[in-house]
Amino acid sequence: MKFIQKIVLSILFLLCFIIILKYSDSTQNDGSMEHKNGSTFQRDRYPIDCQLVMQNDSVEIDRSIRYLNSFNLSKHLIPDSNFLLPKSKCTEFRDQRGYARFDQFIHQIEYQFPLAFSILTYENVEQFERLLHSIYRPHNIYCVHVDLKSSFSFKQSIQAIVGCFDNVFISTKLEFVIYAGFSRLQADLNCIQDLLHLHTLISDNHPNLKNKKLVKWKYLLNMASTEFPLKTNLEFVQILKMLNGSNSIYINKVHKQIGNRMKKVFFNDFINEKIYPISRAYNNSPPHSIRIVKGSAYGIFERNFLANIFSNKKVLDFVEWLKSTYSPDEFFWASLELNVHLYENSSFKDSPMNYIHDVARFNGWYGSYDCGGI
Repeated sequence: MKFIQKIVLSILFLLCFIIILKYSDSTQNDGSMEHKNGSTFQRDRYPIDCQLVMQNDSVEIDRSIRYLNSFNLSKHLIPDSNFLLPKSKCTEFRDQRGYARFDQFIHQIEYQFPLAFSILTYENVEQFERLLHSIYRPHNIYCVHVDLKSSFSFKQSIQAIVGCFDNVFISTKLEFVIYAGFSRLQADLNCIQDLLHLHTLISDNHPNLKNKKLVKWKYLLNMASTEFPLKTNLEFVQILKMLNGSNSIYINKVHKQIGNRMKKVFFNDFINEKIYPISRAYNNSPPHSIRIVKGSAYGIFERNFLANIFSNKKVLDFVEWLKSTYSPDEFFWASLELNVHLYENSSFKDSPMNYIHDVARFNGWYGSYDCGGI
């Protein structure tokens, strides 16, 4: 009897081993140079019913989680070099990735309300392309800031993708971005300045804007390439029209880190790629009686609000003061919005509440969240 049990167990073990090997092969194919669908830059589709997931179907959610857990996605990303396509492949790339899928469904109010996007990226071309693919519309305009410390292959691949569109371009000035340093905010400001001066850059035939079209955008959304939208372009436009010229910026008036991050002088160490405080060195008070409040690095900004940054000496003084602070990108936008004395015709109305929430972002800082549909 024991002998038979050993035989059965051995057979079961062998079967399990074969299944694991077979499944491992199928998942490794997910990161191969060319997938079953014949594309070097598009993943095979997996048998998950997204509609059921969105409807909070527990069975389908459990099944999708099992699929996700079976893949080591960090080791099976589509290689950056797969996106290093020649210009002659642009039509094939756009067709395979479905960039024209919304062309016939774009609402008239979307055409009348073009948007600008600033996207900061530094690694993983596939993730960047997935974001671009999800937010792309032919009547919008997209500025991409590529971190100077990114790999050569990454930079070349982003350049190849950008070259396939007449409304996507790489910023004319790139930064070596340090986390929590001023360079993070400067990268956004570079793209914003380019987007504000599109007409001049195109007229001057700047290499980054060659063969790009002029878009008279109304609002700008700044993004990181690790984000993913929860709303369609039409929903964005409908919300922004209701803002009626105002911004959507998160403001926290009582954040405990305001003092520590602003009072000390911080040094940006580009060699070791970090920022640290200088002993016994303290900042002066903010210029022009500016009240510092905490916010987010991201928001939705009206065009005239942004144009004021580069033409207003008080704001430029504030930008200069922020250069020696910690994580100024999380203080700049909220403080600029709250301090209405910095510019004329502000649409902001303060609230007695300590927190003024925005409609632009959901940031999850505390680990993963259970999937619950919508």
